Amino acid sequence: MGKAMVGNNQTQENARQNVVSAGDLLSVTDFIGALEVAAILFDQSGRMVASNDALTLLFGIGKGVVIGDFFDHYIPCPREYQCNVPAYLKDYLHANPNQLQQPVIASKKSGERFALQFSVSSLFGNVLVMFQNIEVHVKECQMVADKLTEYENTSKAKSHFLHHMSQELRLSINLLMNVVGETIGGDGLPPSLEDDLNRAFNAGRDLQKSIGEMMDYTQMESDKLEFREITFNFRMVLDDIVDRYLPVAHKHNLELATLVSPYVPETVVGDPDRFHQILQSLLNNAFKHTTEGGVTVRASCDVESDTTATIQIEVMDTGSGIPEARCQDIGRAFSTPGGHLSDRFGGMGVGLAICKDLVDRMNGKITLRSTDGVGATFKLTLVMPKGETYESEHCNLANKKMLLVNDSVDDRAHLQRYANEWHIKTDVTGSVDHAVSMLHTASREDASFDFVMIDLHKAHGDGLELAKRINNSMELGHLKVVLLAADRDGLNATLASDNGVDVFIIKPMRKHLVYDALTIALGRQSDVHHQIVTNNTVKLVKDHQTYRALLVEDNEVNQIIAKGALKRLGISTDVTNNGEEAIDAIQDKHYDVVLMDCEMPIMDGFEATRMIRTWEKTQDRHVPIIALTANESTECQKSCLEAGMDDFMQKPFRADELETILSRFPKELFH
Repeated sequence: MGKAMVGNNQTQENARQNVVSAGDLLSVTDFIGALEVAAILFDQSGRMVASNDALTLLFGIGKGVVIGDFFDHYIPCPREYQCNVPAYLKDYLHANPNQLQQPVIASKKSGERFALQFSVSSLFGNVLVMFQNIEVHVKECQMVADKLTEYENTSKAKSHFLHHMSQELRLSINLLMNVVGETIGGDGLPPSLEDDLNRAFNAGRDLQKSIGEMMDYTQMESDKLEFREITFNFRMVLDDIVDRYLPVAHKHNLELATLVSPYVPETVVGDPDRFHQILQSLLNNAFKHTTEGGVTVRASCDVESDTTATIQIEVMDTGSGIPEARCQDIGRAFSTPGGHLSDRFGGMGVGLAICKDLVDRMNGKITLRSTDGVGATFKLTLVMPKGETYESEHCNLANKKMLLVNDSVDDRAHLQRYANEWHIKTDVTGSVDHAVSMLHTASREDASFDFVMIDLHKAHGDGLELAKRINNSMELGHLKVVLLAADRDGLNATLASDNGVDVFIIKPMRKHLVYDALTIALGRQSDVHHQIVTNNTVKLVKDHQTYRALLVEDNEVNQIIAKGALKRLGISTDVTNNGEEAIDAIQDKHYDVVLMDCEMPIMDGFEATRMIRTWEKTQDRHVPIIALTANESTECQKSCLEAGMDDFMQKPFRADELETILSRFPKELFH
């Protein structure tokens, strides 16, 4: 009986709720009928409960005809929803919140299809859906999208055309510069003609730079700018770039200083060509607008982990500068004249825009600090993976003993760091008298030094005096003496040699230069003690280490350009026209490097490289093969590496690019 009473009470409660719902439904129907937007009230099963005049106009249906029916004839929904349109619309809205991009497509009674925007909400246990026709908006959006696609395709076509034309122009300019360069080096040229040729050569270099920027800019616009991930010697690449500007600095009586922290890694992983491009552009700008003072390049490493290093490079000049307010415009290409970056940094600002884009793509940061009339400082920050160091390069100096005579704390730290890397045992002093005392004490205790490195900043006369005292001493005369001096000190190799100096290095000091000079000096016998080693000596020794290259290229113009560039590097060259000839040549002669074109008749470079690598396995050897290709895509570079090539260069051929690439290989590969 108790259960029956409970059931009866529940029935009465439901009845009271139904009465309320019916009353509410009457007021809701009036509410929906008064709405200006199309609306339908659905029950939970998806059947129509109420609609309004706006809906009949929107879908072209008669008023009241569809009440009590499903609405899937006008808004089709998947079979699993069993004609329940509001349930489908609710799920659709959850999956596609942006209805302007992904609208629901509905049908009118006439069969005409159109795009709908809708909202779904609960109302007294039912579902209220309101609709709006957005077909016009969708069509307008589609027109804009089509125009944008057309513009992008046109822009890409223009970029492709410009890139292709730039390659053709670059090829022709390289050929002309090769001919002019060869002529300049000839004998018996009238001075006026030689001056004209030098001007033509310099103009050609400027044109090369502009063409290169144009090619990079078109690649940026078409999003085809490629980056490589290879291990390279960061310090050597940095030194190589800065060294190229020494003649410019000397010509205009400007100072050029390089300050590299000893904590900067020796090798890193990245794209050395893009790094070279960024720094070269910043140095071009610095020298272009500096008439007094000089330019300083500073590299440091503030944050380092086991795998990465955060490297900061600053390029500072004492030139004209720009107003501080304009520093925020960095990276805007084609700036308008009138005190903008285009005036300070030359031309249309394309070079700087490319720098900014390259740094952004390398996940780095570039900033500019400047004061009008005082100078400018560009700061480049890059997080780079650390690379492998070739320890075999340091074996010649291992366990040697050095006395470092240096009165600068900063320079002393640099040189001591280098010595530790080369496994040189080092004692340090900042005084000439103390140095002499230490040398005599070590000699008497049978713990003599192998060489003395002198780098005194206060007065170079003290350095010469110390060298002379060592040279005139019977007890110390066997020691090798290394003297480091700034160019402005007025010293020369003759004066240094007369005072007993064995190695005389003009700053800026380069790690690899000091290392090479030391190995040359320490490798000589005592009877050639008087033959001083200088910056020039190192260059001459390297120049006489003649390399033989095999050029595999079927295009005659490319052959001429490549042979001229290789000749300027002191590399003797043999030429073959296809892969088959290359294989025969490599099996017949020893080559230090192979420059392999990828696309050739008879046998292409990929197949030739694979066959060469297979043959080399039986000979226990490996010759570096550098791909020559006009295709800069990642796919092409991947194909080169998969075929067994060691590196790749973009055609047309350039000597400085090859020199940079060759510097990446361990020295053992060339012996």
